[in-house]
Amino acid sequence: AGDDTGGGEPTLAAVGQWTSVSVSLLAVPSLDTVGEPAPLGTPDVLPRSLAFYTAGGGTPRRPRRDGGTAPPPPPGGDTGGEGQPAPYLLCGMGDGKLRSFALLPPAGIAAVGPGPAAISGLGASKSVQLASQPLLLVPFTADGGEELVFVCCERPALVHSSAGKLIFSSVNLTSASQLAPFPTPSLPTCLAAIAGDALLLGTIASPARRVGSGSYRRPQVTTIPLGEQPRRIAHLEAQRALAVLTSSFSPDAAAAARLQQQRAAGPAAPPPPPPP
Repeated sequence: AGDDTGGGEPTLAAVGQWTSVSVSLLAVPSLDTVGEPAPLGTPDVLPRSLAFYTAGGGTPRRPRRDGGTAPPPPPGGDTGGEGQPAPYLLCGMGDGKLRSFALLPPAGIAAVGPGPAAISGLGASKSVQLASQPLLLVPFTADGGEELVFVCCERPALVHSSAGKLIFSSVNLTSASQLAPFPTPSLPTCLAAIAGDALLLGTIASPARRVGSGSYRRPQVTTIPLGEQPRRIAHLEAQRALAVLTSSFSPDAAAAARLQQQRAAGPAAPPPPPPP
């Protein structure tokens, strides 16, 4: 994974090592190690995918020439406050776990510019079980400019953030083995996904609405009791209204309808005589 902070050439890279089962940060282009490698645990579960992600801050990333997006510059200091960017390194494991490492600034520095000097190493990691198969991490830009990370596996998920904390949300795909940005002039945020034996094209909206300094709120839901069974719904854009077609069920009306059907069919045939 490469971090081309500032929208230029990459200045920080992350590598997963199978022999030592760890992840390391490297300065680019010198490839000097930044901080200490972070062990990943058991030797039989290997790192499969890496991605940089900055939670919070609300700074959109500039699209790269290859159609992907670059994370915003990593900040320093405490990253737990409301709206304050918190840079992470995400690591998808072979057993379906997602490991997240906070990127640490140099000690005693509250804010620094972009580049390897802004990061002193990897902090403590957290782990969440998203699937049972290897994870593939794909950063992309959703509708509205929200920066997300798509997790390809048998139970796809989105990585987004609120108040500098990571949040994991499911998506309405049964599976996804690959995903890549596929921008077009008419649909700049188009994505191409492989789901089973199908190729899907579409967009993914931000999983929450961004409000104010970067916090999230859920969409407002208003429940209107109908007293009847809803059958169809249509949006009347010009009238700014919703039209709902309903049907009602009455036991007396149902019995009357059955009786009318029996009369229309004629008298019932008499039962057969009993055997001698």
